Amino acid sequence: MSTTFQLVGLNQSTLEFTIRIEIASDKTEIHFGSKIELFWENMHKKVIQKIMKGSFKQSDRLYSSILISYVKNVSTKSLDYVNSLPDVSSKPTETTQTGVDKGILVFLSYATKDAPLFRIKEIAEELTKFPEIFDVLYWQEDMQDNIIEYMNDNLGRCHVVLLFSSPNALDSEPVKKEWTAADAMGKPILPIFLKPDHIPPLLRSRLGVEFDQFDFKKNITAIFELIIKKSQS
Repeated sequence: MSTTFQLVGLNQSTLEFTIRIEIASDKTEIHFGSKIELFWENMHKKVIQKIMKGSFKQSDRLYSSILISYVKNVSTKSLDYVNSLPDVSSKPTETTQTGVDKGILVFLSYATKDAPLFRIKEIAEELTKFPEIFDVLYWQEDMQDNIIEYMNDNLGRCHVVLLFSSPNALDSEPVKKEWTAADAMGKPILPIFLKPDHIPPLLRSRLGVEFDQFDFKKNITAIFELIIKKSQS
């Protein structure tokens, strides 16, 4: 059996119970499972599953009470867990933002081969330390997603795009799709480059940051200041 219910701040929540009874000559086994699927407004999803098993002699006439006890136990625990979740409707989420009042959402566009060169993960971590920045999105952080699907899901909601320009990026079809789509949507695109020649020709007039491989802190400061400048323009 299954039931679907609504909770504050959730698009949909499904609580599903499954029961399987295996009868043998000497004993009967009950397999009881519960599954909760939570769908937040920002498309995040969480699944909680629990399976319990009990066995008793074939002659035991209390099997019905045992089954009921299992159902009550897991049902109560499952609902208690759901009810303990915070009210996410009161939290600022990137999908509800129409501007940058709640913080700036930054999208990183780069060739996967260049992640170590530009220290992508560290840049994301450092930028999110600034209170002005709500979050930094980059595909390597969500490897279970197809890169094109990730772009479709996240590019439209960002406020600023950092384009890490390199020969690898110039040859990357996903990177090209990201910056051309961002440009079509009117998103500010900030080139981060080692050499100006690595920037796509159509974007070379854009204000960017020359990446210093020997001064990471300088890079973070320059990138942050440019993000703020472009977000306010």
